[in-house]
Amino acid sequence: MSKIPFTVSAKTARLIGRENFANAEGAIIELVKNAYDADATVCVVYIDTAHDYIYIIDNGEGMTERIIKDSWMIIGTDDKENVIKSRKNRVKTGAKGIGRFAMDRLGYKTQLYSKMKNTEGVSWFINWEQFEQPKKTINDIKAELEISTNLNLKMETQLILKDFAKENSFFDNWDENKGTIIRISGLKDGWIGYKLEKEVSENLITENLYRNLENLVPPLENDYFKIHLYHSEFRNLYGEVSSSKIEDYDYKIKINATSDNELKVTIWQNEIDINAIKSFGFFEKTKLAINDPNYSLSAFERGFIEISKNFDELIAINQDILENLKKVGAFEAELFFLKRGGGEETEEEPDQEKIYNYRRVDYKERKKWLDKFGGIKLYRDNVRVRPYGDPKDGAFDWLSLRPRSARSSSLMKGRWKLSDRQVYGITKITRLGNTGLEDKSNREGLKENEAFHLFRLILLAGIDIFEGERTYFFRALNELYLRNNPEIEVKRKEEEIRKKKRKNDKKNHNKNNQNNEDDSSTDTGNDDETDTLLTVIDIERKEKKEVIESQRILQALASTGLLVTSFAHDFENISGNLISRTKKLKRSLEPLIDKKILNNLQEYENPFVKIDQMSREDERLSKWLDFAVSTVKGGKRRKREIFLPKYFEDLEVTWLAQFAERQINFIKPELKDAYLNIFEIDLDSIFVNLFANSIEAFNRKDAGDRRLIKIDYGQTTEDTFIIYEDSGPGLEKTISDPYQIFDMFFSTRRDPRTGEQTGTGLGMYILRNAIETYSGSIEILEFKTKFKLRITFPIKKNEDV
Repeated sequence: MSKIPFTVSAKTARLIGRENFANAEGAIIELVKNAYDADATVCVVYIDTAHDYIYIIDNGEGMTERIIKDSWMIIGTDDKENVIKSRKNRVKTGAKGIGRFAMDRLGYKTQLYSKMKNTEGVSWFINWEQFEQPKKTINDIKAELEISTNLNLKMETQLILKDFAKENSFFDNWDENKGTIIRISGLKDGWIGYKLEKEVSENLITENLYRNLENLVPPLENDYFKIHLYHSEFRNLYGEVSSSKIEDYDYKIKINATSDNELKVTIWQNEIDINAIKSFGFFEKTKLAINDPNYSLSAFERGFIEISKNFDELIAINQDILENLKKVGAFEAELFFLKRGGGEETEEEPDQEKIYNYRRVDYKERKKWLDKFGGIKLYRDNVRVRPYGDPKDGAFDWLSLRPRSARSSSLMKGRWKLSDRQVYGITKITRLGNTGLEDKSNREGLKENEAFHLFRLILLAGIDIFEGERTYFFRALNELYLRNNPEIEVKRKEEEIRKKKRKNDKKNHNKNNQNNEDDSSTDTGNDDETDTLLTVIDIERKEKKEVIESQRILQALASTGLLVTSFAHDFENISGNLISRTKKLKRSLEPLIDKKILNNLQEYENPFVKIDQMSREDERLSKWLDFAVSTVKGGKRRKREIFLPKYFEDLEVTWLAQFAERQINFIKPELKDAYLNIFEIDLDSIFVNLFANSIEAFNRKDAGDRRLIKIDYGQTTEDTFIIYEDSGPGLEKTISDPYQIFDMFFSTRRDPRTGEQTGTGLGMYILRNAIETYSGSIEILEFKTKFKLRITFPIKKNEDV
């Protein structure tokens, strides 16, 4: 009996390799991983559509003639399994021995140049179309190999990238003549730029490649392997592939699964303004802060909390699971939770800003960042395992966070769950430490075996610990809010009573219509008590409205006081009976003084001239007092629909003299129909404080000569807006957050001699309160070289004040 060997057709061998790469991006990433395994510090990918080439260049260890013959040419070589770590102690990413077929996926021909330190270079060439020839076995396929003397890889690379020489600072660190240049020709994919209106606009494959390269190595710690991407048609678009480092987040969560079957979770809180909740008594009033050391003041000052649990507290352990835990091994993850804002957070309660005291966040930029980099990525030995966390792949949400979040309750009613669209993070495993987490044959992900499912379960247990802690914290914040605002709970109970009464009224009405007065199911026993209670509530609400009206008057008076303070220098030495006193003085002097004598006097010596000057000063003061009194007139204490064109005309008349004296050009808005349902006293309060601040700014040393105040307004179906602008120097340069100016007692006015604060710090605080009374909002549009803001009042139908 004879023994005969198997053989493999060339076409089958090619399919085994080629089918491992679903797309061109995946094939290039495989070749970049080979550069990483070769201890390269730099890898360059160059798409040269002018010559139909793709270059993959690295400054790694390179290859010799022997390595190419004994390893590179052996399909399925076990070289990386036998030698797991590189000379720089990197754990090699490849182990299947079929990565070189990535070149076949990209093009029909490959030319490779390689050189190790202190050896001769080699040239290797293959035409991949050989594998398609009929009746050819793998042994019939030949590659061309020859020694390449005087090969200078750095010089060759500089010639290839001559059009990008200015950007290639990495040449400065390419000290040794070693590395590899791969040139793939006869490209199989559409790398040419997409034409739009005769201009090259984009290439989607390159865009996808760049995005995937950004996350190839962990962005939080990559200082050892730099990747550069270039495209001949987009010379200014690409370059060094930057890491997706994160700076803005609400929570950072570090999860460590140890080999001792312990899960350690460390949580950094960055979502809530700690100073705000401290001032509201969080650490003295809430049960959580009093009973749990993780929520004490010292814990918050430390900046993080730590929670450790054994696996048997989190998952049901049996013998099979114990065996799989050994295969899963130790691993770690670092996750970042970021609210998206803009109405996308559906799990929380109304008025959450007031309840939870969030830090100020730029949600627009945050959402852009999440859309680009979001998702939980998986890394093995510091190299990305695709496609986990890829937004364009079904494995983006590989932990199934979205269905968990969809089933969760709100923070106040159940246990909050994290959504896949609110998280970014990296999870790190290793070939040596996580033996049960095996690559699929196509290198696209891990085998979904028992170890992988247990790995996911442990990671989710760590996330669940964070979700629980945030839920506890936010419930405590809600408890604090209700304690500090007891009327909120009263309103809730009142609404329950009203709902119950409406339900009973409807039930009684239906029963009466059915002439079924004896129906015992009708609940009328407490109707009289309920009516009495609701009447008392309405009376209390009416009394509260009267208190609010009084507060508005006091608010207007406070604004007037601030204005008088701002112009106190104009009123020094002016007292008495104002205009009438000068008239009386003049009448008393006229019979006593001979007017002929006055004709011989200089103007400055003439007492009647001086009296006229005093009269003019008294007249100015009189106008200011008239203005102050006008702000508290009865008509302004009634909420009514104010026609804005008429209001701004009156505002100009009131301030005209003051603006003229200070050489301020006031530009009132163009006439257009717009109404505002508001107390006029509140509208006056807004502009008194804006004008006072503008005049103060015009008097600063860094102010220019141009003095302009401009107002504009408009109305949509949803809101009424007012835009206010002055040409002053803007806010003081010492102000880092422009919205600070609305905080109580915040002022930059200082005594130049003592440095003590001279401003009250109440003007803009009163302005903000006046606007928020009507559920309005303020947006500062400019504050550095001038000051400009937008005030928006929502239009409410059937308002009841």
